[in-house]
Amino acid sequence: MSPVDPPAPPDSNTRLNAGEDHAVPVVEEPEYESIDAFAEYLVDDDRTTYRAAELVVLARRTKLPREAVASALADYGFTQAGRSPY
Repeated sequence: MSPVDPPAPPDSNTRLNAGEDHAVPVVEEPEYESIDAFAEYLVDDDRTTYRAAELVVLARRTKLPREAVASALADYGFTQAGRSPY
């Protein structure tokens, strides 16, 4: 039986959220400053969809519920990308 390596300590770009036992990347990119900034980022990138991970980060940065953020993005005409079945 081989020994199991302990998890690496979080670096300066990760943190533990209350009630979670895993590190979450701290995202400080300007596109996550607000819903408007994220919508502009999607438009500039010629995208009509966003990923679930982007929704989570945006909700955390704006301190809004994910449902509220998704609704606001839907008002802009954006939808969440579906997951691949593979």
